[in-house]
Amino acid sequence: MIKKLIFTIAAISGFALLAEAQCYKKALCATTADGYDYTGQSTFTKLMSGDTAQFDLIFYSSKDYKIIVCGEDFLGDVQFSIFYKTKEATKEIKEIMKRKETVFKVDEYGQKMYDGNYNPIVEGEKWVVDTVWITRVTTGNIIFDSKDEGKSFWEIQKVDRTKRVVVQVVVPKIEQDKFDKGCISVLIGYKNSR
Repeated sequence: MIKKLIFTIAAISGFALLAEAQCYKKALCATTADGYDYTGQSTFTKLMSGDTAQFDLIFYSSKDYKIIVCGEDFLGDVQFSIFYKTKEATKEIKEIMKRKETVFKVDEYGQKMYDGNYNPIVEGEKWVVDTVWITRVTTGNIIFDSKDEGKSFWEIQKVDRTKRVVVQVVVPKIEQDKFDKGCISVLIGYKNSR
């Protein structure tokens, strides 16, 4: 019984990998002889209506880059945005709490002093203000959005220094009778800058 279960899981996993591999074979994006090499960081995946995926890339200095994103026709107008991956942490006040605390009498060593019944000697009360901080981390400055630009590709000439970049792909939510996954191609082309 366990052998059958293991075989079934392996077969399903193999079919899923085979389906992903089929996206590699589909020529979804038209790449003309533009001089870019698309073999390095390009990726292919299957997404369905309403899905979002992010891909981390590295742009190396002194290179030109071109990113092309496209998908199967039934997925609609696949959109993508590109942003530099930077982390910026900002501290913000979440809450300021005020509370009363009892102040006890202490000796020259900072130890509480006690009365004859072994109760701490109270000197009075004071207000204590405590600030609770939260840290918000933002990632990135958007440098391109296909929705705003109306293009399915983006180019940058002569990257000045090596940078981490994120490509976020969004498949629009569309009404359909069945929920099929479709292939998405994210082609990352590069060439030496002149």
